[in-house]
Amino acid sequence: MALYRRDSWAFQQGGHGIRRGVPPRPVVGRGIGTSMQGCDDDCQRVWIPFKASEGDQASGFWQITSRDDGTRQWVYKGYALYTYAGDQKPGDLLGTDQYDFIISLDAKKQTSYPAPHHGMGALAWLYAFP
Repeated sequence: MALYRRDSWAFQQGGHGIRRGVPPRPVVGRGIGTSMQGCDDDCQRVWIPFKASEGDQASGFWQITSRDDGTRQWVYKGYALYTYAGDQKPGDLLGTDQYDFIISLDAKKQTSYPAPHHGMGALAWLYAFP
């Protein structure tokens, strides 16, 4: 089973884009936490929180957080972890490099979450690596 993290994507001038929250700058994605804002019902059906059982204990880079619904979710190096419903067999990484785009209807206002540039933003689903 592959584990995924959700991180923001920054749109840069000149048409360049960069993923944020990569190892040299890991704190950006940590602010996303367990929120599924920008992920509609269809999105939430395929991205399943990697839940911690009642007796599970945090250790090292592995932490446990409480979700809004009261369930516990595994967190690795500050990133909430998810599984992808499209991964059917061991070794599948079909969920990596998928994006949820967030658009503001007011071009003069940034979207509330997360908007790296006026009126638009994206969240990237990437596999969580050690």
